Amino acid sequence: MANYARMYRLGFTPWERYGPAAGAQLRSWLERESTERESPGRALDIGCFQGLDQAQQSALARGATALANPGATLLMLAFGDSLFRRMVEGVSQTEVEAAFQASEWELRGVEAASTEGLGFPMNRTNPQWYRFRRISS
Repeated sequence: MANYARMYRLGFTPWERYGPAAGAQLRSWLERESTERESPGRALDIGCFQGLDQAQQSALARGATALANPGATLLMLAFGDSLFRRMVEGVSQTEVEAAFQASEWELRGVEAASTEGLGFPMNRTNPQWYRFRRISS
C-alpha cells in the first residue's frame, strides 16, 4: 500500500477515474450472482489484495474464510503482474489462488476487467475480476 500513499502525494491517482468505467461490469457480476441463486452473502475487494505482501494476502484470505458463509461469493478486482508492478503493485492469478485455498474457496471465473478510464500505467496492468465461491464445510 505504500506506493499508493506516494502516488497520492504526487497527485497521480488514475484509479479514482476507474469507478464509473468499472461500475457497469461490476453491476453485471452482481446481477449474475442474484439471478443464479439466493446468495448466502457477498464480499467485494476492489484492489486491496494486490498491495499486500504474501503473509498479508494469506491473512486477508483467512479472514474472509472465517467471515463468509458456505456458498458466499467473493468478487475481487486485482491488477495483474506487469512491468509496472513496483509502481502500481499487482498480483498473478497463481498468487491469488495460493491465498484462497482450493479446500476453502472454488475459483468460479476470471474475467478481464475494463481498463477504460484508468490511464497510463494502470491501463497496462491487465486487471482481472476473480469470482470465488466459499465451499461448504
